[in-house]
Amino acid sequence: MAISIDSTTNLTIVDQAESTGGWSFSGITKTATSGASREGTNCVGGQVSNASFGYAWYTISSVNMTTAGNERVYIWANSVGAGTVAEKGWMVHIGDGTDARAYVVGGSDAPPFFVKGWFCLMLDTANLPTAYEQTDGSGAPDLTAITQFGFGLYNTVAPSGNALNVFVDVVRYGSGIIATSGATDDISLADIAADDFDSSTGKAYGIVREIQPGVYGIQGDILFGDTGGNSIDWKETDAVVIFEDRVNGSGTNTNFQFSGQHSSTGTFRVELGVVVSSGDDEAGRSGVAFVSANPDNQPVDFDFSDSDIEDVFLYGCTLTNLR
Repeated sequence: MAISIDSTTNLTIVDQAESTGGWSFSGITKTATSGASREGTNCVGGQVSNASFGYAWYTISSVNMTTAGNERVYIWANSVGAGTVAEKGWMVHIGDGTDARAYVVGGSDAPPFFVKGWFCLMLDTANLPTAYEQTDGSGAPDLTAITQFGFGLYNTVAPSGNALNVFVDVVRYGSGIIATSGATDDISLADIAADDFDSSTGKAYGIVREIQPGVYGIQGDILFGDTGGNSIDWKETDAVVIFEDRVNGSGTNTNFQFSGQHSSTGTFRVELGVVVSSGDDEAGRSGVAFVSANPDNQPVDFDFSDSDIEDVFLYGCTLTNLR
């Protein structure tokens, strides 16, 4: 099956944590690489004491996070000891070299996006959480000049001896992924989620997961088709799509995109559900239920109006809290 997930257009890799080089740490000791990775060959691990904060971040050249499409940070982290949201259990760290903050994005009582024993922490810099730890300087980092990308946690479990108890893997910024297929291949959300689930180098996007068979959680944009002439044939039945509540701010400055795009070449066909009649009485069954878990602060744009899109058929589908 010729499924293609383009993660390079809408996601930029900051670092893949194959070594400790370029990483800085605060409250994390005994740092080393580990083969227990989420993506690629290695990840970076360390040790955080009980009832303590720990932070790790990677430094690159300045990035303007206010540029459209750059707003979100995705980073994989792993620990069994993260505290609750009130304790600032899971955080995403961003800094500009002078000021840095670790913004709270989850905890043991509100777990982040979970796959293969790892959490993909997501921070929407256009809708920042009100809860954070000031990790450097005295103010908010300049979102037009971010140089530090990382994570933080409050650890509640004492480490055993010299064993590592916290890990970090690939970190990216961007908005989401683009899915295309072969001209005659029908792909499904199960195919897209399986590609995200993959731990191969460059995979593990942290955008879509299969929570259970036929039920999918999404925390970013998925664009079907492209403008380069590739095809997309998406066929789905009896599925539930949940746009997970991952934005922890109170604004509505960015939307999740669940949309189609196409060019004048290639094919574009979407068929969701099963048609059971025809003509003026045409109806359907076994469709897809789309639900937004936080419509007030995390709007979802469901848009397949591109003039080059040929066929979109929705049979027996429901859209709740989408627009």
